[in-house]
Amino acid sequence: MRLEVEEAIRRLTDKMRRQESTEKVNLVNASGRITAEDIRAPFSVPSYPKSAMDGYAVISEDVTGASKEAPVHLRVTGQINAGDPANFACTPGTAVRIMTGAEVPAGYDAVIRQEDTDYGADTVAIYTGISKWQNYCRPGEDIEAGTCVIPAGTMLTPAHISVIASLGIADFRVLKPMRTAILSTGSELLEPGLVSDKARTYNSTVYQLQAALTDRHIEVVERGHAPDTIDAIGGFLKRHIGNVSVIITTGGVSVGDKDLMPAVLAELGCEILFRGANIKPGTPVTAGYKDGTVILCCSGNPFACVVNFQVFFWPMAAAVTGCFAFLPKEREVTLMSGYSRPRHLRGYLRARCDGDGVYIPDKGHSSSIMSSAVDCNCMVIQPEQVELKVGDRVRIRELL
Repeated sequence: MRLEVEEAIRRLTDKMRRQESTEKVNLVNASGRITAEDIRAPFSVPSYPKSAMDGYAVISEDVTGASKEAPVHLRVTGQINAGDPANFACTPGTAVRIMTGAEVPAGYDAVIRQEDTDYGADTVAIYTGISKWQNYCRPGEDIEAGTCVIPAGTMLTPAHISVIASLGIADFRVLKPMRTAILSTGSELLEPGLVSDKARTYNSTVYQLQAALTDRHIEVVERGHAPDTIDAIGGFLKRHIGNVSVIITTGGVSVGDKDLMPAVLAELGCEILFRGANIKPGTPVTAGYKDGTVILCCSGNPFACVVNFQVFFWPMAAAVTGCFAFLPKEREVTLMSGYSRPRHLRGYLRARCDGDGVYIPDKGHSSSIMSSAVDCNCMVIQPEQVELKVGDRVRIRELL
């Protein structure tokens, strides 16, 4: 009996060891990395009372009732630019010319924007009243000292990098990259850049898998290719079992004479986690385990391999790193075009989502075809024995 997808994922993730090795990185190299520890604010942001705009620091009570017809006139005691010391004494009836980001002198509790004044140098006419703390950034308004700003296990985005920089932190610890290896099997495969007068298929899927992994800072220690022999396939696996978290293989999992992966796993003494899953395409997907390494054996057909990889690998990455950003997002949308007849297995259909609508391409759904997936950004999940038609609410899984 084929295993349900959720049970297959559970068996895989149960074998994952959490990554505990860390390394220090600089801000400029940190985007996409995963924090190994909580990042806390060493001080408040802002750390001083700051003007939110160009204008005049005032005591709000001094300008109560001010208007264009009845302006309030204040004596200007000086000017503060961003970075200047705020060493001005505050007395009623005075104002200080101030620029955006400059420190507001103690005693002043609001900033009148310059557009609401006559831009006076020695005396300024104020044309509007203002509330206390208006246009005034109080210390800690953004971040309070000691706050956990970014928890451990966070995949850092450019926005995170900006926040860390605002705290004056240049270097911090992240998890070392998860380690993987990729093997394509098949004597018929030819590497890009080579030519042959024999019937050959260019080796392509492993390059997509490697790109997906390296884009997310997952290390690929080797991308290999083996002909259809037990010795060649087994030799690659032996090199990496015990040294990487996951080995991803493509091909050799069906029932043909050259589908050797089950025999190789048996010869190596691997624990078989499952053989076959309730998934289409990629039904023959197989997984083994030995010495801390999961061997995820994906279909050799390009799109079927991608489905196996997308469904089964990313939960393992989340388990190793403790980072939920590796878990693809699923949601319900409306099917705007395309049709799919009922299937006896759970289907994953290439599609493109645009807002609340999803579009299934009309052609090219064979598991051996990848060209129709180029413009796709998600997969429609088709429950077994359910017909999909335009107007239905369907569940999609975004591609990572």
